[in-house]
Amino acid sequence: MDWQSPVTRTHPPEIPWSRVRRNKREVTEYFKELGQKVRPEGFKLLQITVQDDRVVVEGQNKGTVHKTGRTYEHDWVMIFSVRDNKIVRFRHYYDTGDLVGAFRSE
Repeated sequence: MDWQSPVTRTHPPEIPWSRVRRNKREVTEYFKELGQKVRPEGFKLLQITVQDDRVVVEGQNKGTVHKTGRTYEHDWVMIFSVRDNKIVRFRHYYDTGDLVGAFRSE
């Protein structure tokens, strides 16, 4: 497994789930960490493209940060690589700025 969401080189402290995950247990932890920090409130699929073992999904989502009550919205692209009907690689691209901003209690 090679799972990264979001794909970033900065790993903002507000987004602890941004580290690379390498196995099923670590991916489970990703969803746990995400759920502890934010409440997803909307998820819109815009387009799905499939070619060979790759699935590209474009969309938008919004949510609320538990600690601050502030909302965020962003557009994203997810790329899945599939082998033997299992996800073996996942990349989730989005601008982390809106999310990090929602963590700040300005």
